[in-house]
Order: sequence, then C-alpha cells, then structure tokens
Amino acid sequence: MSSVAQHPLYIELSTKLHPQDFEVLKQILDSHELDLAPTYGYFEKNDFDQIADKSLEEFFKKIKIYDFNFMDDEDLRYCWSQTLGEFQKKYWGFKKHTEKPSSYREPKRLGLTLTPVTEIPKKPSKKISYKNAFFYIWSVLQSWIVIKALILVYGNDLAKDDSLQNRIIFGSIIAFSFGSLFLFAWMRRKNPK
Repeated sequence: MSSVAQHPLYIELSTKLHPQDFEVLKQILDSHELDLAPTYGYFEKNDFDQIADKSLEEFFKKIKIYDFNFMDDEDLRYCWSQTLGEFQKKYWGFKKHTEKPSSYREPKRLGLTLTPVTEIPKKPSKKISYKNAFFYIWSVLQSWIVIKALILVYGNDLAKDDSLQNRIIFGSIIAFSFGSLFLFAWMRRKNPK
C-alpha cells in the first residue's frame, strides 16, 4: 500500500471512530511492521514489503466486518491479533531466513501523526439501563428459583396424583418457563447490550 492515510477505510474510520479509538488504530498501523518482524530470522526486502502490504489488507478486511458505530479499541486490537496469528502460523508462504539476506531491510514505522494523550477527548462512559438490567435479573431468578420451585412442588403432586388438573398445572408451568425465556430472547434480539 502506497499510503495507509489515503486508504478509503482509514479515512472512513477517522470520521466514525471515537478519537481515542482512532488513536489506537493509528498506533497499530504505525508499528505494524515491527509486529511482523520475526524474533529469530529475517525476510528479504521484497518479501517483507509484500508481507507488510498483505497484513494491512487482511487487517482492513477484518475491520470491515464490524459496525463502525459500535467498534472500539478492543475490536481493533482483536482484528490485529487475528491478522498476526494468521501470519505467524506459516508466514503466508514467505520464506524466513536464518541468516540476514543481502536484500534485507529493517522494519520501520509508518510515521503517522499520533495525537498526544492530553489532547484526546475521553470516551463517554456507558450508562447503565436499569430497565434492561431488570429483564436479565428476572430471567435469572425466574429460571433458577421460581420455575424450579414450581416444578418441584407440582411435579411431586403430578407424581402422586396423575389427574388431568395436575397435568394441566404442570404443563402450564413448563409452557410459562419456555415462553418466558423465549419472550426474553425475542425482546433482546435487536438490542443485545
């Protein structure tokens, strides 16, 4: 890649990410070649140039999977660690030399302008929604305590007396349990957080 700062995804992320998260992206990109350099061994210059370009392409592919509005620094670090992990398995087919080749070059920083920490605005903390917390608490209490107690009591009654009334009560409890958990999952399907 000729210039990471000109990459369309980099430009898009500069507008959509929080400044604090964008600084993490710049730090990853600025030092990505240092991360790719093997601890023991060397790559030829042409190979290392191709490795550096491919790593950025793979990194940006992984980033595209995310919704940029909800992406944060942890997601960026995860994408980069996945890219590094893939590279370190087999070096993407590039040959690593034990001796320094004549066409070797040292890994370098890209020279992206990093903002001093004092100038980066802090990320707003996420607000706790007690309404959402209630649904989670109710789901746990309902499945652990209420339903287990009702099944124990009415299951014993059904075991002692196999009448239609006890079958209906026990079946209603089971239906309520599954229905309540299904309702909880249905309500959380669009807002998992």
